[in-house]
Amino acid sequence: MSIWSGEVDGCFWSYHCGGVASSDWDAFIEGLSAFLSENRTGKVVYTVTYKADAPSAIQRKRLAELLERSGARRLAAHAFVSNSRVTRGVLTALGWFSAKKFEEKVFDDPIGGLVWLAEKKSGLDVRRVWNAVVRAVDEDLLWESPQEA
Repeated sequence: MSIWSGEVDGCFWSYHCGGVASSDWDAFIEGLSAFLSENRTGKVVYTVTYKADAPSAIQRKRLAELLERSGARRLAAHAFVSNSRVTRGVLTALGWFSAKKFEEKVFDDPIGGLVWLAEKKSGLDVRRVWNAVVRAVDEDLLWESPQEA
């Protein structure tokens, strides 16, 4: 499996590692779609990519269409974490040119991204979210040494 995801306290989290199988991407899109369709404001999204391949053009298009269709109007913030300097640079540059209705920031540390989200969403427990990730993801595929939660 290349993508794991879940929800904790109004935070949809996803962890991407390795190749992106179509079935994994489908499940990720379904989970994110369900989360975004819930009628509550102040939701946040936490994305971690670790040694992950980039999604295909078709997969990126599906994600863009979902965000456009859902409007992501109830989304307060998105933290994107990657161990790839190139990926972080590209996403930062794209953020300069795209108008989003939510705050978005790129990080090189998983805990740093969660701490920033906790500043955006009152009551978000950094430790609870990271522990959900650790419980779900195969141990040998986890980020090697994140800062302490």
